[in-house]
Amino acid sequence: MLRFCVLLFIASQKEIGAEEIALMSYVIFFTLVIIITFVVFFTIFQRRKNQMLISQFQQKQQFEAELVKTQQEIQDQTLKHVGRELHDNVGQLLSLATMQMNALSKVASDDIQSKVSNASEAIKESLMVRLSYQQEQLIITAKDDGKGFDMD
Repeated sequence: MLRFCVLLFIASQKEIGAEEIALMSYVIFFTLVIIITFVVFFTIFQRRKNQMLISQFQQKQQFEAELVKTQQEIQDQTLKHVGRELHDNVGQLLSLATMQMNALSKVASDDIQSKVSNASEAIKESLMVRLSYQQEQLIITAKDDGKGFDMD
């Protein structure tokens, strides 16, 4: 701006009056005010834009964390359900095998009676192990749920 004033002074090479100096001062002042206003508004805009971007990024991270947590909970529940179904199926099969072995032991001849008894005892033992596992799982599930359930 100062160069502009000097160039005007040199170009005109005449004496500048008080009114012209005042006019140039007003022009320079308003030009500076406009420039400063533009810079201030631009700075405010950039800060708000940055805050908005940071907020969006934080919301996205929070959403993704919740999504991962939800997916993990769904997976855990699915695995528990599948585990219970398999556990129940194994129990049913062991009970059926026990009944069939008991029926077989009644009609079995004396020479295979000991083998049938051993097989029947092994199945009964497997059934008891399954039942003890089921009780342990009930205790663990109850503690996980915060109910404080105890089988004892």
